[in-house]
Amino acid sequence: MAEEQSVVPSSQSAADAVIASISLSGSYLGVAIYDQSRTAIRLLNDVLEDQEFSTLDSLLQQEEPAMILVNKSQDIRFIRYISQHCGATISNDDVDVENSTDAVGSSFTSSTNSLPPSAEVSTSVGEPAATVPAGSPNKDTGADDGDGASDDEEDSESSPPTLVFLANNAYNFESGFKRISELFAEECSNEAENHLSTRFRIDISSRNMVRALGALLKYMDSARIGVEYEAANVRTPITTIKTIRIGEMVEIDKDTYRALDIFSDDKGKQRPFSNASESSGAKSLFALCNRCRSAPGKYMLRKWFGSPTADREVLVKRQKAISFFLQDCNLELTGKLHTLLGSLRSVRHILNRLRAGTAKVAHWENLYKTISSSVMIGRYLESLSSPLALLKDDIDCYSETLVETYAVLNAMIDFEESYAENRLVMRPGVDPELDRAKGLYRQLPSILTRVAQEEASRFQAATCSVAYVPMIGYLVALPHDFQVENFEDVEVIYSTAHTLHAKDEAMRKLDEDLGDVKMRIIDKETTITLRMSSLILSRSSLLLAAERAGALLDVVISLSLTARHYGWTCPKFVDEPIIDATRVYHPLSQLITEHFVPNPVSSGVEYSKIKIFTGPNACGKSVYLKQVGLLVFLAHIGSFVPADFARIGTVNRILSRIYTVDSVLDGMSTFAKDLDQISFALRRGNERSLVIIDEFGKGTMTEVGLSLLASSLSYWAAKGRDGCPHVFVSSHFHALQELITDVHGIISYHTMEVLKRGAELTFQFRLVDGLVDSSFAVYTACKMGIPQEVVDRANEVYEHVRGGNALTELSCVDSDEERKNRWLARRMQGILPDFEDFDVDHGLDGLLDLIGESLLEPDERIGQTSSQESNATPEKNDEEEAEDEEEGPEERNSSLPPLERSASEDERYTSLQELDESRSSLPSALRTKGKKVDRSNLSVSFAIDMDEVRTEIATTTTTSDSEAMERVKHIVIADSDDESQSVRSIDETSATVNPLIQKMKKNLLKDRRRPFRRHNLLNPLLSVHHLLHRPPRRFLVNARALCRAIHH
Repeated sequence: MAEEQSVVPSSQSAADAVIASISLSGSYLGVAIYDQSRTAIRLLNDVLEDQEFSTLDSLLQQEEPAMILVNKSQDIRFIRYISQHCGATISNDDVDVENSTDAVGSSFTSSTNSLPPSAEVSTSVGEPAATVPAGSPNKDTGADDGDGASDDEEDSESSPPTLVFLANNAYNFESGFKRISELFAEECSNEAENHLSTRFRIDISSRNMVRALGALLKYMDSARIGVEYEAANVRTPITTIKTIRIGEMVEIDKDTYRALDIFSDDKGKQRPFSNASESSGAKSLFALCNRCRSAPGKYMLRKWFGSPTADREVLVKRQKAISFFLQDCNLELTGKLHTLLGSLRSVRHILNRLRAGTAKVAHWENLYKTISSSVMIGRYLESLSSPLALLKDDIDCYSETLVETYAVLNAMIDFEESYAENRLVMRPGVDPELDRAKGLYRQLPSILTRVAQEEASRFQAATCSVAYVPMIGYLVALPHDFQVENFEDVEVIYSTAHTLHAKDEAMRKLDEDLGDVKMRIIDKETTITLRMSSLILSRSSLLLAAERAGALLDVVISLSLTARHYGWTCPKFVDEPIIDATRVYHPLSQLITEHFVPNPVSSGVEYSKIKIFTGPNACGKSVYLKQVGLLVFLAHIGSFVPADFARIGTVNRILSRIYTVDSVLDGMSTFAKDLDQISFALRRGNERSLVIIDEFGKGTMTEVGLSLLASSLSYWAAKGRDGCPHVFVSSHFHALQELITDVHGIISYHTMEVLKRGAELTFQFRLVDGLVDSSFAVYTACKMGIPQEVVDRANEVYEHVRGGNALTELSCVDSDEERKNRWLARRMQGILPDFEDFDVDHGLDGLLDLIGESLLEPDERIGQTSSQESNATPEKNDEEEAEDEEEGPEERNSSLPPLERSASEDERYTSLQELDESRSSLPSALRTKGKKVDRSNLSVSFAIDMDEVRTEIATTTTTSDSEAMERVKHIVIADSDDESQSVRSIDETSATVNPLIQKMKKNLLKDRRRPFRRHNLLNPLLSVHHLLHRPPRRFLVNARALCRAIHH
């Protein structure tokens, strides 16, 4: 359902109107504006807004929108401000308060004016848009009270914009982002690419801006702005999207704030500066400078940090105020003011409590202390020979009216009694009637005692008392057995088990003479409290000005104390785009470094504008880049700077590629985030911008990262000295110099001084001109605790690659393990033809002989043993006995049926036992270590029960394959060294083993012309070797099936 809207103001026609959508939450303001004449959208990323809405006021004056869209569920203070700006009136009935959040309803002052049919609006979220028409009757706007039409002779600039309230879900973030993504859908092939493209072009971390832009697009879709006579599927044309810069505000994105440690992500680290925590170093720049004593002062300081400005007039005023409190002659005054500022509280919060009627005693006391401190501060400021220019707009608040307000509160409120009563209690002398009631209330106990004695004498009662019961009045309490019928004037009101509560003539007289004196006192004091609240609210502008002046004093005193403590100096602002400073140091690094080495900063005018820093790791490049950023930032909030001298031309942006925050929720990789920051710097940077880049390009291939960095620097260098921003870059791309085009000669190369004494490096952290061709990363790794063998290998690889060789040509590490593996590889390569031609169906003896001859040295091979040794049972070592105890009797007994062997079979069995005993002499890669087997060089290992091998060998010539397979009831295949086993059927085992063996065979039979790969031969032969040398009874496998699979 569409509601009647008012006409677009006469200052702008419907064809070129500007529509602004505003979202405010969490003290951050986001705005999206559509300009119909240019079919362009301009965005204001989230900025910190104060309680006076100064940023929004500057924006509205700068952009002059014809229509303003806001969320009807915004805070009531914002609604009242924006309504006043639009010349609208809102009655109390139009305000809904729910859960302490003020929201505006949909009923507003109406107007006879209406939009053309094409401009009638209903929101796309299912609720009608409530419209406050421009020029609604309001004495402050000067609108005509007649028919509501604008005067033809009235200046066009006086026409206020139309105010439209949208439903809360129109400002939903998720739906807003989805609608924004549709702007770029045509140039993307799928949804994932569309979302990535949107994130590259829109800063989704500015959630209020995204909400405002989403609501704006939805509104334009519903109202069909600019496409009234087009087809239904045609949307409002949008050709460009730009960023808004409000006045002289310096533009800094959130990533730069994080990279420079201006604010801490941990709110616990934002606490004010303290000497006890100075050595910890775990604080942000804001926490370092935050020595404010009051909550308004801390909020004001955060506002300065969140909104740096290039307005030189404002900056100079702040510098002069800081210089005043830095002077030695003003130290006593500074200390007194700093102490008084500790009593300052948020007046705006107290005023809101007074309006809502929920102010408690603590709020009144805070208000009293605030006004009292403000009066004292005003007296100190009056004693100054010349007033502070910073307080020029608010100095009038320290007037007699403020003193009168303090006197009223001091004379009327008794805070000690108020806390005891938990309500506001007035002092004596405020009201004669109230004083009489309080006097009577103080005499009430003695009066009731006297009346009780008279009643006891009259009734001849042993006990008698008088009490007051609300809503009933005074009652006399008599014993339960009292004869009431003997007295005609006594009326029993109620009784308990032991007492009668009655009313007689004396009690009725007390009701008439005294009544509920306590309630009369409370009612009277409540009336006085309401009158005081009205007085305070009528002077709210004065009190807010006093709060603002106190906050400004708190901020400049805090910055002056910081400057005095660390020896900061006042920067000088010049017209030229230059950054020139000597002995600059990082304010945070200085806290944790015993001897910090300061360095100069020079860029612009007679200096180069692009500075490229190379040097070893950990030599101080990143710290230098950050201290340049902090130097410029502190200057643009009006603070002193950590340098001996500073000459700075104001900048309009501080852009960086230092800090990257990864999140799986945004769908962007680390390198994509880096590209996004570089892209923004390339688009927005101009001759008055500062760009800081720290090791860009390391998140991708070296060639790609190097080319992107070189082309970006060449792009800026091509702009010349008058168009290039101040660029500070650190990089480990030593070939960067050869790839950059510097036609105008504005690029210089610098490094940090390093002294090399033999193999040791000494970092001097001193800036010098020149280039380095080594990062000494391996040296740094060694100092950071990397093992020496890893460092040595890294040096070997580095020298190999530096010589122009490929990594595939690099030899393996010449360790004992590698030498043994190479020895095995040569042996196995020699027996490869025999292994391929071996026929397992003729028995395993030949295979065992082949393996023994190939893998064992001559002195390791099994010799002939005596009959006594052959008949002896091999002894078990301690580890094997312990292993047998762990496995238990059931696992020690073989599951295969016992076989009877002939004498020749016994001899063969003895040989296998000797082969089993010889496993301790094998190389470490093939030898069992305790219970575990080193299989770091194996991709597959098979093990069998030795008894099963012997059984299979003994029955090779006497039993058919099918009969042998039937005797095997279960099989266990192990692919790790843990104790877990999986028992499978023989069919499952064949299905598992056969494909694996076929893969081994395929690797063995690959083209011989290809380079030999050790693992192609090593894995299958070592598997067979393990088949014979695994500890007995650890794992079971069908040996005959395995050998047959290898053969086939």
